[in-house]
Amino acid sequence: MKIIYDCDNTMGVPGCDIVDGLSLLYLLGKEDIDICAITTTYGNSKVDTVYRNTVNMLSEIGCRDIPVLKGCTNRYGLESEATDYLVEMVNDYPGEISILATGALTNLYAAYVKDQGFFRKIDRLVVMGGLTQEVLPDGKAAEEWNFAVDPAAVHWVLKEGKDLFLITRDMGINVSVSTADFIHRLTRNRSSIGRYIVERSISWLEYTMLHLKSNRFYLGDLVAAVYLVNPQFFEDRQQIISLSTKTISKGLLCPTDNRQEGQTIHLPTLRHRDDFVEDIYTTWLKVDCGFAKEIGGGW
Repeated sequence: MKIIYDCDNTMGVPGCDIVDGLSLLYLLGKEDIDICAITTTYGNSKVDTVYRNTVNMLSEIGCRDIPVLKGCTNRYGLESEATDYLVEMVNDYPGEISILATGALTNLYAAYVKDQGFFRKIDRLVVMGGLTQEVLPDGKAAEEWNFAVDPAAVHWVLKEGKDLFLITRDMGINVSVSTADFIHRLTRNRSSIGRYIVERSISWLEYTMLHLKSNRFYLGDLVAAVYLVNPQFFEDRQQIISLSTKTISKGLLCPTDNRQEGQTIHLPTLRHRDDFVEDIYTTWLKVDCGFAKEIGGGW
């Protein structure tokens, strides 16, 4: 499977989320996945930070052969090397490229503006974003940055996306792992890649414990990556979603019975959580890396 991963990877950046990076490492651990490139977007941080962090991370683990392309800096500028690459690849390999998108959707929208046949040429599109309820299962008010930051991009991705699969934030927030188990399972066999993952994650783990008062962290973006590779862990359902800018601008996915005002999308839900958890740990530890630095020597 040929994949382009469009993400806002800040794994290792102090105070920033790690799950895009964990998703990237998961994809790297799957032998049958061909990561054509990583296109960077904004969200967890500015696109320049995401770009540098992703380049550095791939260099550290000896994966310098994977291209990293800088995407649009915000929703107002639609020209970028990432946009050009996306359009070029779907035209060179029509029907063969799958896209995983876990940040702002501006790059995908910009590719559509450049080539209005863009979405029809994609094999499968899996997106992390959106909410189906205004209050989350943990009782917090709904916020969904990936969609709310660029409503116009979301509108057109939902409207034109072929075989679009959405992993929503409220579904992803139900999937978490404990910090203690995460560290134990990755370090108990003295695996170099396991220790690297923990070292790259430690600032975020400390942040969640100190500032969010939680000994667990959510795996939302990673759920989307696993769905792309292992859809058998999930149960698929379809829903007609309103394309109203008013609700999309809040990140909300509101069902509608009016097919003329909405679009049918897939909303998978996880049904085999134990298999999911085993798969992510096993896959992370399979990542074949040639480290540029000694583990424990500072990253």
